[in-house]
Amino acid sequence: MFLFAVTLVVISGINVFLLQRLAEMAKLSPSLLDNKFFASEISVALYLLPAIFAGIGVNIMPHILMSHLVEAEKRFDCEHR
Repeated sequence: MFLFAVTLVVISGINVFLLQRLAEMAKLSPSLLDNKFFASEISVALYLLPAIFAGIGVNIMPHILMSHLVEAEKRFDCEHR
């Protein structure tokens, strides 16, 4: 599960990098349609998906770590009674 959370964060980082690269390439192209596409609210929507993936991944990581720590604490308490 931790690997899944890390994968979500990595995918979101790659996605943001690719979106920025695509926006740069769109500025250099002679077409005006892609410039309007990346200058409009649609580009905000494109960045929301990686933000959601990163948010989910970042929330899963501490949940897994806390669950592991609680289990380790219970094991420690049982062994040292």
